[in-house]
Amino acid sequence: MSGDVWYMLRSAERYLYHYTRSSTLTKFILPDQKLRLSPFQNLNDPREAKSFQISGGAWGDDLHIGILDNFAAHLKQHWRVACFSSDPTEAVFGGNDLLGASQLEAMHERGHSRPRMWAQYAENHSGACLVLDKRALSSAFESLGARLDLKVFSGPISYQNTPIAPKLTIGPFMAHMDEVRRYGVEEAAKRHSLHFWQGLFLTKNTDWSAEREFRWLLYGKHHGDVFVDLAHCIKGVLVGPSFPEHLLAKTQQLAAQTGLELARMDWKNGIPQIRLMFQSPSGKWIAA
Repeated sequence: MSGDVWYMLRSAERYLYHYTRSSTLTKFILPDQKLRLSPFQNLNDPREAKSFQISGGAWGDDLHIGILDNFAAHLKQHWRVACFSSDPTEAVFGGNDLLGASQLEAMHERGHSRPRMWAQYAENHSGACLVLDKRALSSAFESLGARLDLKVFSGPISYQNTPIAPKLTIGPFMAHMDEVRRYGVEEAAKRHSLHFWQGLFLTKNTDWSAEREFRWLLYGKHHGDVFVDLAHCIKGVLVGPSFPEHLLAKTQQLAAQTGLELARMDWKNGIPQIRLMFQSPSGKWIAA
């Protein structure tokens, strides 16, 4: 196991992080080594959960206002998303000769050590955080897309507030109605979403910027749930300080079976304290 999973990060592009509930971790993710993608409209940002409000360029008497509502309803169809947190460059370890206060302070910026993320996405510190190899995860998503014939997109979130005064040019929230005339509403919406996918699906309000989110998006018609294979992606599992004791033994067993590094998060005056958990020769788990 690489020593930079928890400390002394060597590259900000090496890992991604996914916070989850304790029950989801022990019932699904660790036993199945898979992560379910969410339909895009199930996300919690109002910009994403609510229907997009679309304006129309090249309007004409042959079209009626209800077409825009229909167009907007189709934009999010067939899009699925998986969300992760990332490391900032400030957290990269530059070597012992550069170790100083700024490097130590960067511990607060690691993707697995964000108290608000623990509170919001990991059951108020009773869930867990997965440490995932970014390159392996990219390969897993590409394989998934190829297997299910889905288009694969990815990238970091751009944090910017939507302008109060709408732009009057064709863009994410301005559809060209000639496209609707030419292709029909559903096909025009599909083309629009595939062209403006970054503005529609990789943009959030600045209030979310501390999350440093990275996403994979899959587009295409597929019935049923979609899961990405994490078998070669998980590098560590960090359980929260309030992780349920009755689920800890199962988590330890699953980590041992799959050879995953297991640790427990703690906080000392607000400073993240990661305690590695080892299995003794007798089989008992010990926190360092």
